[in-house]
Amino acid sequence: SGVEVAQVSDMRDRSGAVALTTSLGVVTALVALWTWRRRYGRQDQYLFLQFYKYVDPLWSEERRAAVLRWFEENCNSLGIKGRMRVAREGLNGSLCGAHRSILKLRDGLVASFPELASTDFKLVDAPIDALDRKLRVWSAASVVELGIKAEEIVEPPGQHLSAQEFHAALQDPDVVVCDIRNAYETRVGRFETQGKFLDPGTRHFTDTIEWLQEPATREQLAGKKILMYCTGGVRCERTTQFLKGRGDEFKSVYQLQGGIHRYLEAFPDGGAFKGKNYVFDRRKLVGPETADVLGRCLVCATPWETLPDKPRRCSICEMPVLVCTPCLRKTDPKTGLKLECELCKPSSSGSS
Repeated sequence: SGVEVAQVSDMRDRSGAVALTTSLGVVTALVALWTWRRRYGRQDQYLFLQFYKYVDPLWSEERRAAVLRWFEENCNSLGIKGRMRVAREGLNGSLCGAHRSILKLRDGLVASFPELASTDFKLVDAPIDALDRKLRVWSAASVVELGIKAEEIVEPPGQHLSAQEFHAALQDPDVVVCDIRNAYETRVGRFETQGKFLDPGTRHFTDTIEWLQEPATREQLAGKKILMYCTGGVRCERTTQFLKGRGDEFKSVYQLQGGIHRYLEAFPDGGAFKGKNYVFDRRKLVGPETADVLGRCLVCATPWETLPDKPRRCSICEMPVLVCTPCLRKTDPKTGLKLECELCKPSSSGSS
């Protein structure tokens, strides 16, 4: 009948409209994706951009404010996340984003602030699940918190050694090697040397100054060829300067240029570095997959190296501690079982 024909015709019209709407939605989504990729780069290619830079002379307050504002504006416009610390003495940060965006930010930074041209920019492929979710750019008193003012630093940094030079120096039985990272970092990875190895056993980087001034430390370092290293190099800059200012017996001071990061690039199999390199982003650990597990669970002493995003902490000093998965349930804070790290209780399991 005429009514049935009209109904069928109406249904076809509505189906066509739905199909057209769906097609337009797909086209809109594809255009949006194309635009995003053109602006930021391929969606499946991400990079970490990690760097620090000390400037001389110190920036004025106006210059520092301009740098901070530049990062806020450009990181937001390019969809970049991470952390950026801006001080009058320089900057220090770890950022992540799409490949093209990161390169554009790096190039734009040097173009806008020529004094940063010699910065060692470290670019690392970033798994999508390791990307930061937020951006934090802030004004700080220093590039890295050491507990001393930039104005108190009068000596130049220790001589920089390339990865290959540092590797060769480790074979010298007369050197003293200082790992100036925190205890929870050194427990999962460290260099082996034919010389003497010193681990300050610090909870915070600000404890390093106190350790360097202890009579026992000074005695072991005086008159020696001293090799220092850290994750990326920034902590060594100020530490070597401080030590060299303590007297003429501390002038032969060297540091690993670019830190463990650059060393593992030069020696992908780990070289003289054993275990994993602890990093301050969501990757947590970096290094050869075949590397030995140096860390130990604080509870049962089984080999363990993983620190989750919300790790168990010492009930006394709050330092992160290694706890294996089977022991996590036993150490749930709700059960009342308290953990004491090896620094608060040297006899604790897992100490090395």
